Amino acid sequence: MIDRRALTRIGRTVAKEMKSGRVSAALPRALEPLEEYPEHVFDLVALLAKEGLKTRPSEELISAYGFILGRSLELLRYAVERDDAGIVDLVDRLRGSLLEAVHRDRISPAILMLILHQFASAKLDAGDALREQLSQLMDQDDEAHAAVARGEGHDHFAHVAADMENDPFAIHAYLDESMDALPQEIRAGLVMATFGENVPAVREAALGFLFSKSEDARGKLIELLTLASPHGLVSGTMLRRMIAIRNWLPEAERAALDRAIRSARATGVACAPASKANVVGVLASGVDGSGAITALVIVQDDRRHALAGLLAKQGFGIRDAWVRRGLSKADLKEVLDHVAGEIEVAPSSLDYVVAILRQGLANNIETGNPPPFGALDVVETCGLAEINPAAMCVEVLVAELLAGIDPARLSAAAVEKTLRDSSDLQETHPMLASWFEDNVSKLIGNKRAPRGKRIAVLMMGPLQARRRRWAGLCGSMALSLKHQGHADWETFTILARELLGTRPIGEFGLMKVVAATTLDVLDTRVLLGTYRAA
Repeated sequence: MIDRRALTRIGRTVAKEMKSGRVSAALPRALEPLEEYPEHVFDLVALLAKEGLKTRPSEELISAYGFILGRSLELLRYAVERDDAGIVDLVDRLRGSLLEAVHRDRISPAILMLILHQFASAKLDAGDALREQLSQLMDQDDEAHAAVARGEGHDHFAHVAADMENDPFAIHAYLDESMDALPQEIRAGLVMATFGENVPAVREAALGFLFSKSEDARGKLIELLTLASPHGLVSGTMLRRMIAIRNWLPEAERAALDRAIRSARATGVACAPASKANVVGVLASGVDGSGAITALVIVQDDRRHALAGLLAKQGFGIRDAWVRRGLSKADLKEVLDHVAGEIEVAPSSLDYVVAILRQGLANNIETGNPPPFGALDVVETCGLAEINPAAMCVEVLVAELLAGIDPARLSAAAVEKTLRDSSDLQETHPMLASWFEDNVSKLIGNKRAPRGKRIAVLMMGPLQARRRRWAGLCGSMALSLKHQGHADWETFTILARELLGTRPIGEFGLMKVVAATTLDVLDTRVLLGTYRAA
């Protein structure tokens, strides 16, 4: 286990690196042991709270603990999105622990705000109860309440814009984290304060609140956009972006945005032209067990490069999107080497990125999860034309893929061989090691029953019940590999087709591997003490 003394040492090491202005590439590796003990987040919060209550707290140490906590919460979010029952319970207990600390005056408002920011940065819901507690603490301090509502100071937004080189997408990412940490009743006020700024980049950043989780914030922004054009507060770039993302919004909100667009055009706002892009490379991952796909696009701009990144997830949509600009060749190589150390990527195509965007945006609308504003940054950076959501169910995807397969691969004997040999796919595609079932502890427990019997229970139980989900993963993997020019795309297409059918689950070599991996993961959690019965 990682005790508090060890966490304190790690915190001081991180503080030194952060003070130097550059976090070394070795630091993430040094933090890897924390991944094995998710309960360490309770000690991190306790250390943050303790430091914040000191007469002379160390801002460097608080920042370091916050950095570690943010990284840890992001890992927890991945597990929550996999429906890992143990981690879902852990996060619930963490929220409860924070509420108890507030009730007992064991945490300061500033530290609570920092922790809620880390939840927001990790895209992990802190819960309304904690935000309400923050609101009550702020209500006891009128000055703090007003400062947060307007952005900590009358010139705060201008300073943020300057620090971020007037990049509206970077500014919005900062503002969005602030928004998520605020109580609901303050969020619309933050939108108004942002849109009312005299700094054009800040107003352009406010456009990203069209993707806010707060319905009040979205409604207030559309109202402001409709009224702002006659006053010269809607630029040609903002108009172009409003048009571009119109279909990314829930259908019920598009008519209101249309009125804002018409208002801008009626007052003579000219739609700014989109810039062209010189795409020099595309990299993409396979599909991990949670349905996540990563795509990277390299764009050359004179002697510098921009790197655009997307993370899409089945059952969610576009999860993350970002662009890093002004990279030298050395910078670009460093970033790509880091990515290659984390996940396996291979050369792909821009058409694949378009497919990910269209399907992902459709998932966002279907699931009610707004896409990140950074997705528009990726679209513009890559010089893509109009991108509209386009849902594609697994049956349609598989049918389209099958049309391109050599008919000889579809004979009865060939299909049987494909299914049998699919047990070897993990050797060629290491990402398949992440293909396992969560939430099966109730079914098979942690008893030392014969391994073969436990695998049989998994095969005939959850894997059989969720075979359409696994067909979706195989179909998505096939599409990814096809754009990479990898021959195994045909194998995964056949697996997807057969999983959609009635063939006995025991004939799929790959599914036997998935069952075995599931047992290995569960047994490892028991060994490490991170297992919790669902």
